[in-house]
Amino acid sequence: MTRAYLVADGGIEQRLGAAFAKLIERSMEARKATLLVFVEAQTAGAGGTLHLRRATSMCEQLLAKSFADAPDASALPAPIVRGITGGLQGVIAARLGPTPSVRDEGLADALLGWTLLFQTPAAEGLAERMTGRLTRRMREISLASAHHRAPAATQTGGDERARLLDNALRLAALHDYRELTAPQIADEARVPIDSFLELFADKDNCFLAGLDMIGEEMAAIAGGHRTAGEDWPSTVRASVCDLMSYLAERPLYARTIAQEAFFAGTDAIDRNLEISRRVAELLSAGAPAPAASEVALEAIAGAFLHVVRCQVAAGRVQLLGALSDYFSYIVLAPFIGADAAVAALS
Repeated sequence: MTRAYLVADGGIEQRLGAAFAKLIERSMEARKATLLVFVEAQTAGAGGTLHLRRATSMCEQLLAKSFADAPDASALPAPIVRGITGGLQGVIAARLGPTPSVRDEGLADALLGWTLLFQTPAAEGLAERMTGRLTRRMREISLASAHHRAPAATQTGGDERARLLDNALRLAALHDYRELTAPQIADEARVPIDSFLELFADKDNCFLAGLDMIGEEMAAIAGGHRTAGEDWPSTVRASVCDLMSYLAERPLYARTIAQEAFFAGTDAIDRNLEISRRVAELLSAGAPAPAASEVALEAIAGAFLHVVRCQVAAGRVQLLGALSDYFSYIVLAPFIGADAAVAALS
């Protein structure tokens, strides 16, 4: 992609168009290699996550340069560029699934069209405002953490099922999931193994139930402020703020959807991708107009997972709440346009 970008003539549209065309071309010629980079790297433990992050970082640099050099736009804040990159990765991953459709005619143009929706000269002012907000939010988080602790991930009381779910998620984050056992989960939760087996068939069933619990809570938050029409941008902003704050206060949940679910087998991966897709659908519900790109929902879902993954990998989950306006822009711009999205966040 980088080579295709560098040798292409013209502006941002021609250069990025050449890069995306090369991406689709290589995906058609070497589907397994593309699948390895965009999808299976996520399942290969911490090392695979690092490789995926390295690959997406290269794409982020390419996009950042494109927006910064465009004469009719301005540089976008790094978290927005990161979200766009995650969106592109999410689309390719979705199209490389069990019934691959990456060969779809016009996919390269669709990726280009979605990416270009974010460029605007007004982004310069947006970057300044968001940087100021991020600095203030980081200071608030630092002061808050000095006075109280975040909600504990593991319950010490409550019913047996809740304790089992929390400990299944916690142990999956601490150990190799393949070596985790049902008796170990039951022991950590101080629940008899017979009681465990009455509730869950095995460790996989228990982990999936925990993942479902997170998904249900996230869906309730994402759809909690739902309105339509002129108020939709404010609805998105409020929902995204609540969603990111929810994960920031629950690092175990953020790590589960960003990493651990991809290490726990195909059922967990499919369930996790369904969760991110549901979040994208709920955030997009009520939009005043359909997105200009057919890949918008896949891209929003991919951007969401990527933003959370990057914060988890960097050990900065607590800052997710401070990134809510950046992600709101990723959701808003494809539906109402970049300038209107900037205005809504101002």
